[in-house]
This record gives sequence, C-alpha cells and structure tokens, in this order.
Amino acid sequence: MDRFVRNAKIIEKSFETIKSNSGFGSIDEIVTTYLKAEEQQYDLAYYFNVLDGESDELVRQNAKLDAEIDAYTKLDMFRNVKIKKKVMDMTH
Repeated sequence: MDRFVRNAKIIEKSFETIKSNSGFGSIDEIVTTYLKAEEQQYDLAYYFNVLDGESDELVRQNAKLDAEIDAYTKLDMFRNVKIKKKVMDMTH
C-alpha cells in the first residue's frame, strides 16, 4: 500500500509541475488538451497516408504517360524516315 501511495504522490507532483509550467488550470484541462492533440496527430497521419497513396498513383500514371509519349515519338520518327525515303526515291 505504501508503494501505491508513494506512486500516487509522484504522479500528483508531476501533474502539479505540468500545471505550473504549462499554465493549465486543472488535470482535466491537461488531459483534454492531450487527447485533442492525439486526435489531430491521428488525423494528420491519416491525411499524410492518403496523400502518399495519391502521390504514388500519380508517379505510376506519369511513368505510363512517358512510355506512351516515347512510343508515339518513335512511331512519328519512323513515319518521317519512311516519308523521307520515299521523297529521296522519287527525286533520284
């Protein structure tokens, strides 16, 4: 029982130190502020994960578009070479 009382006094003293250093008026105010901060932390982590997933998807889409652009560029180059060859054949 002495241990319980001693631990309770340590916790009580710790809360008093927090109250005096933080300007909070009560333990309830400290707990409420802490819980709100935890909720905000959770919301920010969730939002970050959503943005991270969207970012990954955009990177994948950009890579796909880059590949399509390369394919069309190569196709266009091939067509230009064929046209130039025909023109050369016609003029010679």
